[in-house]
Amino acid sequence: MVKNAILAVEQGKLLDALKELWRGLLEKRIVDALLVPQELPWGDNVVQTLVASAENLVAANPLAPVLPVNSARIVSQMTKVAPSPRRLGVVLRPCESRALVELVKLKQASLHNLVLIGIDCFGTYPLERYRQLCRESSSPTEDFLKAIGEGREDSSLRQACQICEYPSPMNADLAIGLIGVDHDKGILLQASTAEGERILGELGLKDGPQAEVAKREQAISHLVAQRTKKRDELLEQTQREVSGLENLLRLLAPCINCHNCRDVCPLCYCKECFFDSPTFEVEAERYLGWA
Repeated sequence: MVKNAILAVEQGKLLDALKELWRGLLEKRIVDALLVPQELPWGDNVVQTLVASAENLVAANPLAPVLPVNSARIVSQMTKVAPSPRRLGVVLRPCESRALVELVKLKQASLHNLVLIGIDCFGTYPLERYRQLCRESSSPTEDFLKAIGEGREDSSLRQACQICEYPSPMNADLAIGLIGVDHDKGILLQASTAEGERILGELGLKDGPQAEVAKREQAISHLVAQRTKKRDELLEQTQREVSGLENLLRLLAPCINCHNCRDVCPLCYCKECFFDSPTFEVEAERYLGWA
């Protein structure tokens, strides 16, 4: 059974409330380290950072609407050889937690001694767009959350985010609920595992009202319906764009074989990649024959 609690937000400072949550996890030794996004000193990006001391959480910002790398890849690199005997908390967006589950199935990552902390996701910007927003505003995160609170949609979000049907955490020990919640007053925390319940107990958080849960679920359903509609529209458009050999060649023609798509994909894990094999190493005369 899911257990709910409310994390208070003082003076509308949502990010400060989350930092206090992370600080509590470290100071109470609930986790020995925390993998959480941190703002870079020059302020134009965030990077997932392994933090072992509460003093180093000053720049933590899991709300920044940008995702430079899927954290599932980082967790895979850290755990697939041998998991740590110490407890590691990892803050994951829904797409990251789903990717991590798939990597575990493929024996490319381990959940041993991991505390999965999921967080609702409103979407992310492409990297260049986020850098532009950082140049134009002192706090793109606050601007983004304000727009969300006012119900304004931003068409410059990543296309994948605009059609994502999974904006809320799955398979998390502790879920941080933001969708449909009044951020100026509190954050909904949900524990769906025994580990999650233990964390809420050690943090001393009181049970949350069921009304907040129902309100969030209704908001999530509404958001998913909107995104599903966009997904279906994009699918129809894509089918038209790739229909026929000429359209398919037009789509694939810009490929320069840089392998960036492979490197960034969290589920591309083969140690011996087919695209790096001698299959694609041919003599010049063969290229001329194709030409």
